Order: sequence, then structure tokens, then C-alpha cells
Amino acid sequence: MALTPSDLAWLRCFESAARTGSFTEAARELNLSQSAISQQIRSLEQRLGRALFVRKSRGLDLTALGLQLKDELGQSMRQIEMALSNAIDQKHTLNVNCVPTFALRWLMPRVGRFLQQYPDIEFRINADNVRIDEQFLSAQDVDVIITYDPVDYTGIHQVRLLGSRIVPVCSPAYLADHPHWDEDEDENVTLLHDESAWVGAARYVEWNIWRESVGKPPLGAHRSQLFNLSDMALAAAARGAGIAMGRLELVHEELAKGNLVQASPEVVVSNSRYALLSHQPRKRSVALFTSWLVEECRALELSI
Repeated sequence: MALTPSDLAWLRCFESAARTGSFTEAARELNLSQSAISQQIRSLEQRLGRALFVRKSRGLDLTALGLQLKDELGQSMRQIEMALSNAIDQKHTLNVNCVPTFALRWLMPRVGRFLQQYPDIEFRINADNVRIDEQFLSAQDVDVIITYDPVDYTGIHQVRLLGSRIVPVCSPAYLADHPHWDEDEDENVTLLHDESAWVGAARYVEWNIWRESVGKPPLGAHRSQLFNLSDMALAAAARGAGIAMGRLELVHEELAKGNLVQASPEVVVSNSRYALLSHQPRKRSVALFTSWLVEECRALELSI
């Protein structure tokens, strides 16, 4: 049975009344009079030859056919909303919130390859350490969130990107001057710290994860410098300011070039990892970006 324009108008009124449970609320939602809603639904019932509502003095109940139609229309409306979202997305924005060091050291040098493949997508990135709470996760202006922490989030699509292997790093000259830097609390050794490895993390958490794994006690008294970004601590280490805790996935290129060296042969697997979160994983730009990013991360893990 082909739908006519009248059918679509009737179904629109029915869907609103069935969802809100009120002709009055449907009228308010659709900016129509209550009598117009009632007439549209009566026309639909006449078209079907069966009642959709049981009308009561204090409200409405759906008949068995009404319940079935409500469920089917709800699924159809969600598909239409997805189609519209994808159609709007053809113009093509992808709004990404990303932890800063991953954005600066890993994503930005590579994202040009993604944009060359999909030049119709306008890529917008906000590099910031934010608390991933319920309010932020529900933000409608963020398509993708890239996190670094040990948390398994619920109520949102989550994809693992990269694990995290941590190792102390410094400049070649600094290691030459301090070859036994970790044998005792050398007051001449400066340790460089990301003040908070992730939002809410304990101070020095990655250093202490590494030390526990190699059989050393937690950090005691030591000379230190604190930075609000891991990227800043690593940049200071490359300039000879001290020893920073590096994530192998983000420093492997500087290690290969010799700008940094491992201050220890002991590489430790951290309990944290990089993950991608999204509310609409099937949205065109999100699906394409996720697929591309997963492949890039897989290639990196196989290469180091």
C-alpha cells in the first residue's frame, strides 16, 4: 500500500500522541490544535479500519494495533534520524576531543592521511584534558572522544586504540652524565613528571607503576619538575633537563632518531590505554575516522 501525503501527516500525529500519551501534548509538540490532532488520528483509523486508541475521560490507552504501530514507527523514526544525520554529515564535520599529548605527538602528524582520503570531512580537534563525566559524555557537540586512562566506560561505544608501555627516557647526554641514576636517590638527578597522567590520577602514578613492576619502592624524596602535559615533560627531557616517563607508543620516533634514549632497559605495560568513545559509531564521519584510526594504531603496535 503506497503512502500518500495524508498518510504521512496522520502517522506524524499518531506517533506524537502515542509517544506523549496525550492529544494535548501532541498538539503542543506539532503546533496544531487538539481538535486537529484528534481529526488526523480518526482519519488514520478510518484508513486502517481499526482503532488505535481507547479514549478515556482522563487519558488515552493504545490498542494492540496501536502498540504495534507505535513500536514500528519508533524504529522507522530512528532510521530516518540516522539517515538525516548522515545526510547532514556529508558537509562534514568531525568534532574530536583528544588528550593533548596523543593529539600533538601522534594524531596530528598522521591525520593528514585521513583528510586526503576524505576531503569532504571538516576535521575539528580540541586537545584538552577533561573529566570524562556523564555530562561530558552526553555532549552533542562532540562526535569522538579520545581518552587515556584505565576506565571502561559504559553507556557509550568504546574502541581500544593503543596500549601503553612505559619506560624512563632522557637525552643521550643526560644518561651519559647519570649512568646510575636509579641506584639511589641521587640529589643531582631530576625527574620530570606529567602532573596528572589522566584526570583524577594520583601524582607520580606512572613512575610508581614502573617502579613497582621492576621491584623498586615508590618514589621518595627527589628533585622534580612538574608539567601539566606529558608532552612538555618529554620536550624537557629531550633538552637535557632530566628523566621523564615516556609512553613507548608516543616516543618511539624520538628514540629511533636518538633525540631520546631509554634510561632503563625495563619496559613496563601500564594499566592505562588509549580508547575512542562515540555516541554515534555508525555516523559516516565517525565510522570512517574510527576505522582509519584503528588501522593506524594496529600498524604502530606491530612496528614497535
